[in-house]
Amino acid sequence: MSGLFAVLRVEKQKSEGIFARLLHRMKQRKITAETVNTPFGSYVLLTAGSEHVDWDKVAALCGRAGKNLVMSRCLCPPEDSSIGRFEPTALTSKVLRNTCVEIIRRSKLPLYRKIITLVDPMARYVDFVPELLYHCITVKVVTTQVECYNRLSEHLMEELGASIVVTDDMDSFGGSVLVICPDSNPADKIVTTVPVLTAGTIDGGFACKLVGDLQIQPRGELAACTPKGIAPLDFAGALYELNGWQGAEKLTAHTLRCKENLLTPSQIAQYLEQSNFPNHPN
Repeated sequence: MSGLFAVLRVEKQKSEGIFARLLHRMKQRKITAETVNTPFGSYVLLTAGSEHVDWDKVAALCGRAGKNLVMSRCLCPPEDSSIGRFEPTALTSKVLRNTCVEIIRRSKLPLYRKIITLVDPMARYVDFVPELLYHCITVKVVTTQVECYNRLSEHLMEELGASIVVTDDMDSFGGSVLVICPDSNPADKIVTTVPVLTAGTIDGGFACKLVGDLQIQPRGELAACTPKGIAPLDFAGALYELNGWQGAEKLTAHTLRCKENLLTPSQIAQYLEQSNFPNHPN
């Protein structure tokens, strides 16, 4: 299975009657494997009969692909296993960026109020700033790599006649209607009253309105080929990061979570309007 990624899902079967239950117990530890072809690339689908997985068998079936195994969230391989869970880090970051732009575009705030802060300590998202500037009046950047962003600011002034505000002050969020912090750390340490969008998870209590846990809603062919029991973002991320499907770069989040609430980009945009321009007619 060289060149393919692998997916492990759980498919429980109903068991009625004594013989059916005995047969079911025999099948519980069984794992089937098949190659699945999709319009976005091929992968190996492993199906287990229960959460009690024979991880040694999974490792034997997957080979090197087991180090980045897409699997049901109910499964957790043992620490001493060679199996590692695939995390769609690159795609999640891209989906967050797309979603931020969608929120800003959907917002009916006047341009002079569209002030956004990007928290990017290690200057990993420099290429995101020009995209933000097309939709905002001002982009503030909080970073430890001030010189890197100062060079970008000079370039943007020459090319677009626009500039950015660069600072290393982690408390510099005044005037912003939205903070974007792609990385979970330091998102969980930000203190502000405006929403903070992050690509990470948001379990726990925070000092800000942290919005994360992005989920996509696949459509068309992607919806048809996403394996049952697999998070669509995990599967799309594998197609993107392991199989090179570039179409995933256009995906946006269907919902994001703030505490226990699931929010759509449209609802977040409406919140920005109501919080920062309450007298604006709907």
